[in-house]
Amino acid sequence: KGTAAQGSGASSTYGAIVKAAIKPNVVFTEEVTGNPMAKIEVRLTLDGTIISQRLVASSGNKSWDDAAMNGVTRTGVMPRDVDGRIPDSTLILEMRPRN
Repeated sequence: KGTAAQGSGASSTYGAIVKAAIKPNVVFTEEVTGNPMAKIEVRLTLDGTIISQRLVASSGNKSWDDAAMNGVTRTGVMPRDVDGRIPDSTLILEMRPRN
């Protein structure tokens, strides 16, 4: 359940940090063809609390899109980067069922 966090102020490892936080919260048991990617825009407060999220690009599989969105919701707060701060107030998460 892959996640890449893209943001201007993030360290090179922040994507892996975010992935580790979200992955346990994603529940998806269906078989899918390929490895479709859902892109989710997430807006955060300064302490990393998720205040909004929206699907900016569907994977083409509604079940995966829903599972990815629900996983972000369950996460609730994004982790801090290696320097102890939240690098950006907006993240674009690229989420795939197999990663």
